[in-house]
Amino acid sequence: MRTIFILLTAAAAAATAQTVAVDKIGPFTIHQISERGKFDRCAATLNSGPGMLRIAWKVGGAYSVSVPSVPQGSGERVMLFKFGRKTVVYDATIDRDRTWATLDGAGTDDLMALRNQIEIQLFSARYVWPIGAVKMEDVFVKLEDCAHSAGRANQSGGGAFRSSLQKVGAWEVARYTRDAAGKQLAYCTAMVITGQEQGLRVQFEKNQTIWGFMGNASAAIGPSPMVSYWFDNDVSSKRTVKMKLMNAPEDGSEWMTYSETADSPGDEDAYMNTQKVTFSYRFEGKPVTQVIPLRGANAALGKMIDTCPLR
Repeated sequence: MRTIFILLTAAAAAATAQTVAVDKIGPFTIHQISERGKFDRCAATLNSGPGMLRIAWKVGGAYSVSVPSVPQGSGERVMLFKFGRKTVVYDATIDRDRTWATLDGAGTDDLMALRNQIEIQLFSARYVWPIGAVKMEDVFVKLEDCAHSAGRANQSGGGAFRSSLQKVGAWEVARYTRDAAGKQLAYCTAMVITGQEQGLRVQFEKNQTIWGFMGNASAAIGPSPMVSYWFDNDVSSKRTVKMKLMNAPEDGSEWMTYSETADSPGDEDAYMNTQKVTFSYRFEGKPVTQVIPLRGANAALGKMIDTCPLR
């Protein structure tokens, strides 16, 4: 077996952090962590077993690993990672509650290649966290997706922290808040991906509903093109509106959108009670038609509205 030693140096670190669970993979919970009300990093957390293990990362930074602190014994203050026969020493930080170290590229690769369990020894304390069949590479992907998503949300100005996520058939229904604590509800979404770079996204806000689609060349037809759409095969009832290319606040994905005020009858009934919606537009002078099936839309949109008390 390879072994990694992490050498600790004493240093105090005090911070008031807000932590919100945004995803889960295997036994790991993915958290967004804010400091003083501003997003700082994401973490993959294991709470089962001998206390909390946390692997943290921020965009542009290095990975760090933290474990519960223990009374400092005699001898070297080291955190012992059992990854096999390899031994590596890192400078790290210890305070009353947590002990952590920042990994270099080699240490990150070792952690990413780990299977079955994570074993760490700190002074006389030996920690073992089973991780089951989950691949650590997949945990790292989730962790980085979380940090990139929250970072883009902060840059958008309004902020978007996902406070809950539900699967409704093929759809995902989510709530987003302006704060990492999950208390200031901003909007809710219902989204379905129906093919490669094809799908529908609905953003439900207090004063408006934003309907968005993704389809063939939809992101390349300009920032505000004219687009026609109709439901089922009723082409005679089509509407032509000026749409807007929008980046979703939570992850930066691009959707061609139009909005309706909350007090208008709108297209909600049509999306919930028909089989498909067709969008028609022009790309490089040629007509393009994109059909989005609406299977499951009734249940998904109903769930979105029921769990989003904004109106």
